[in-house]
Amino acid sequence: MKAIFFNRVWVLPVLIALIVHLPVLWGGFVYDDVPLIEKHKLLGDSGFIVDVWTRDYGLEFTGDEVGYYRPLFMSMVAALRQLFGVAPVVFHLFSLFWFAVAAGLVASVLRLAMASFSGGERNSSAAATVAVVGGVFYAVHPMRVETVSLVMSLPDLLVEILALWLVWSVLQSRQKSGHVWVATVVGLVAAMAGGLIKESAFFLFGG
Repeated sequence: MKAIFFNRVWVLPVLIALIVHLPVLWGGFVYDDVPLIEKHKLLGDSGFIVDVWTRDYGLEFTGDEVGYYRPLFMSMVAALRQLFGVAPVVFHLFSLFWFAVAAGLVASVLRLAMASFSGGERNSSAAATVAVVGGVFYAVHPMRVETVSLVMSLPDLLVEILALWLVWSVLQSRQKSGHVWVATVVGLVAAMAGGLIKESAFFLFGG
């Protein structure tokens, strides 16, 4: 059990994230989810997944470009809509899955950070404890509720995950000589994917 705790610090944060936010699966669409998912005029059209890569996805509502170019994210949403229809539980389950991934990544990053900057072993009790506590804190923090209950806020969460993945890769490369190229590739992938999920991510990764 002790070995599992040290080597799998992400397990408890993931479980806590799933348990605490499980009730969201019984909720409906709220706020922006209603016009942009439930009542979206084109989301159910198979051609939308291709079309959204060439234009602003808000045009059908405002008649004007609103500056939201998020083709990767909207392709995910369109795929869910076309596969499962307008079923809130499917979209909330999708959000909950990625939130649990984020909580696990927070714990994993904290463990590596403790080892990297303190010069200690990443499997030490101190590193594991800080990692688990940090991951659980992230999972239960009230400000994280929106990213699970509001599907259209998911781009922020996905960009967070990409950023955490990049930090995790950098910390891994510090511990394993010769793996710097891995962090470089991850950085490029995260920047491109993040920018296609939410346009402001280009500033996050480009800075």
